[in-house]
Amino acid sequence: MGNDYCTGCGYSLIGRENSHFCPACGKKIGANVFDVSTPEPQNNTLISAYISMFKKYADFKGRSRRREYWLVALANLIIAIPMYICNFAASSSGSEDLLGAFAVLSLVYSIYALVTFVPTLALTVRRLHDIGKSGWWILISFVPCGIGAIVMLVFLCKDSESGSNMYGRSPKENYIL
Repeated sequence: MGNDYCTGCGYSLIGRENSHFCPACGKKIGANVFDVSTPEPQNNTLISAYISMFKKYADFKGRSRRREYWLVALANLIIAIPMYICNFAASSSGSEDLLGAFAVLSLVYSIYALVTFVPTLALTVRRLHDIGKSGWWILISFVPCGIGAIVMLVFLCKDSESGSNMYGRSPKENYIL
């Protein structure tokens, strides 16, 4: 066996050469798991990274590159800032005609926030896995006075751990088996 870890979840497969499925995530073990002739698509564009986030909607296993995380963060800003500006303009105008627009924009913004919450949370956990941290480190964001947010920002800006770690192989490197 060329790789000792499942490419789906990073579970150690040592001593499981005769198994057909990973005992942790259920992914099929065989040519598809360790075949690098079809590498994972690199999310090099804003749109592909954003689509990938929704394809891995609630996938808290594995790793995500720094580039993928920050492209999705940029896409979220590009979508949310105009919604917020329009919402602010409608609410501060004082016109009764725009109060209905304010209600609709608030509803749209709230729906967008709810739809993107779980995928963004999953992406952040996978990003933490990429630097070798547990997904539970996301809770450090709740430390007050901005300290937790600064620590989280440092984590999210760190480069990937090279090679495989307990969360899977690095999405940054191509493996030759």
